[in-house]
Amino acid sequence: YLVELPTEPNPYVHQALEVLLEPVVAGVSKLRPTAQISMVSMATVAMCEAWMAHILKVKPRFRYVSCSKYVQKLL
Repeated sequence: YLVELPTEPNPYVHQALEVLLEPVVAGVSKLRPTAQISMVSMATVAMCEAWMAHILKVKPRFRYVSCSKYVQKLL
């Protein structure tokens, strides 16, 4: 099945980006562009690694029935 990608961000992800990354972007705004990129990249990697560690710890279960219903809505 081909699934159309979402056009709007997930509200949870949007909030995480606002709370975690926007302060970093604001904090490095006066640095050189190369330093800004480096700092924002490090913050992004740290956020993704923490998120992955949480997912691996919690081990959420995805039910086939729920997923297939979601895919059918998208089609």
